[in-house]
Amino acid sequence: MTRSQHHAAADKRLLEYIGVDYPYKRPKSEWNPKPDNEKILVLADPHNPYYSTRVEKAAEREKDAGLVIVPGDVGDYYSKSRFRKNRAVSFATEVYSVFKYMEWLSTNWREVKIQIGNHDNRPEKAVMDIMGKDIDLMILTEQNLLLNLASFFDNIEIVGTQIEGEPQANGRQFKVGLTHIYQHGDIVFTHGEKSMEQASALMAKISVYLHQWKGLLRLKPYKIIAQAHNHADFRMSAGTEKWIQLPAACEPVSIGMEYIFGSRMIGKPPSTGYAIFYQDNGETDYNHSRNVLV
Repeated sequence: MTRSQHHAAADKRLLEYIGVDYPYKRPKSEWNPKPDNEKILVLADPHNPYYSTRVEKAAEREKDAGLVIVPGDVGDYYSKSRFRKNRAVSFATEVYSVFKYMEWLSTNWREVKIQIGNHDNRPEKAVMDIMGKDIDLMILTEQNLLLNLASFFDNIEIVGTQIEGEPQANGRQFKVGLTHIYQHGDIVFTHGEKSMEQASALMAKISVYLHQWKGLLRLKPYKIIAQAHNHADFRMSAGTEKWIQLPAACEPVSIGMEYIFGSRMIGKPPSTGYAIFYQDNGETDYNHSRNVLV
């Protein structure tokens, strides 16, 4: 078997597992012929298959956006959660839903960038748990499912922050890939696994972290911090910075979100929607940028 045949066999096995015909044929693109290249549509935390159809329909009214950014948790993977579950959910169905959501993004917008969130990593974490002390056997597995799914769409890029160390005596260079931080122009998108009752206190902690680590993280000068993960609608100015928490593109009344209704009675109701940013040559017009609640 040649290398190309080996890759084709792997693609066929994956697509057949989730119920997609092989070879895969993308739907015809429905991109806006004259996109606004300064407009960025942000769809945070879709948590497929628990995405919000209301958000999806509303977002399609923003097809003039020149770029879409999904700052983490395009998938939920409830079936692979380490937490106690009381529902039976098919893993194949979960992967299929992520694939179809990426197909929707790829079909409707010319350029799409996706961060890997903490939920997107659940399948890999489950495999690591099974491997136990034999973690070196991970080399025999698909290293990241989302990267594999994105490879079927040439206009979708998985993004994050790549940090490179100094070359060692053996000529090798150690690299660290951060999926929870991605800078686009003067916006730093974060998917930090942090939660606090007071939104300003949470953003202050993230701001301090980024300020302290910006040198090692190789961050360029930035003005805006946009945090996903918390499913919130929040904006405030803090000195020279603008802080934003992004609403979620998922359906709150769903299996994946069932935990928010727990008897511990903590947290706030999630905000559902998307965000719009306007950025020219890397500089964001904060006054015209906004969260859109649906």
